[in-house]
Formats: sequence, structure tokens, C-alpha cells
Amino acid sequence: AWSVPEVLRPLYESSKILAQKMTLA
Repeated sequence: AWSVPEVLRPLYESSKILAQKMTLA
């Protein structure tokens, strides 16, 4: 596992959620 900087973590999470939404759409 690779550690995610606190600054990039929210961006990574939001992009992952966005990817899930586009997959469901």
C-alpha cells in the first residue's frame, strides 16, 4: 500500500466517487 498525502487524499477520494457515479450512469 502507498501512503497518500493529506492534500491529495480528498482529491483522490472525490475522483474515485466520481468514477463510481459515471460507471453507474
